[in-house]
Amino acid sequence: MPTLFKKRKKLDLELKLYLTNLVQNILNDPEYFSELREEVKKKLQSLRKNKGKTISFEKIKKKYLNE
Repeated sequence: MPTLFKKRKKLDLELKLYLTNLVQNILNDPEYFSELREEVKKKLQSLRKNKGKTISFEKIKKKYLNE
């Protein structure tokens, strides 16, 4: 039985090292989550085309800071 525990510890360590490495690679790769669904791409494109109403900083400042 002692060899079974040694194998288990080795496996646990290897798994832990693998998972640690995987998580580090994901977090350090800026393009990891760059794949977007088509519906999200379309929504982003439509938002970029439709600028919408904008409010100047001066109007916002006047409204909320009472200056």
